[in-house]
Amino acid sequence: MGSISRTTSGDMSYRMSKAALNMAGRNLHMQMKEYNTIIVQIHPGWVKTDMGGMNAAISVEESAKGIINTIENLTPNKSPGLFSIIKVIKYHGNLFFTKKLFCKNF
Repeated sequence: MGSISRTTSGDMSYRMSKAALNMAGRNLHMQMKEYNTIIVQIHPGWVKTDMGGMNAAISVEESAKGIINTIENLTPNKSPGLFSIIKVIKYHGNLFFTKKLFCKNF
């Protein structure tokens, strides 16, 4: 769903929402980095859920452990990027959660 090179037809609005989320995360990272703010996008993985199906690679528990581990190990110097495993924004001591995908630094 998140790949441009392996895109198939269908699911256009869903895919567009993911692209918009990527851009929002990137822009927010650029705008907030001077405030030592942690902004990261984390893909939960291909999870065994109603959407992921029973053939998915990991369980909900495994995904949750990966997400928690990633969040617990974030630091301002380590956070800018996209990690393969919800999007976590730490701003003025508050955490805000949404979602996303893959592994590269901004």
